[in-house]
Amino acid sequence: MQVAVNGTTYRVRWFHENWSMDALAAPRGQWSHAGETRCRIFRCNGIGEDVTHMSTGLARCSWSDNFCKETGRKLSFARALANIAWAEAFTKLERTAFWAAYHGRPGGLLGRVEA
Repeated sequence: MQVAVNGTTYRVRWFHENWSMDALAAPRGQWSHAGETRCRIFRCNGIGEDVTHMSTGLARCSWSDNFCKETGRKLSFARALANIAWAEAFTKLERTAFWAAYHGRPGGLLGRVEA
């Protein structure tokens, strides 16, 4: 997902790992959680390449939870926005632009097609 705020382009990326789907990859006793979603926010250069890693947010689910990518995306995104260094922190209006892009993305709340 890309977001343009005050002339600067940011890219948000998510990475999902669901160990509960593959018992051989991570036996139940080896990990304290069954899966995780990482959200990373990058500042892009003028040609759209990721240049500066700004923040990471992490959402984990326990073995008793159902792994849900959408829940993980939302939690990790909120934590990534909250983890941005104070000097880089966004104003409320800028954070609103990030959330609008999140909800407007394909598969997002506003990006879903109702049949």
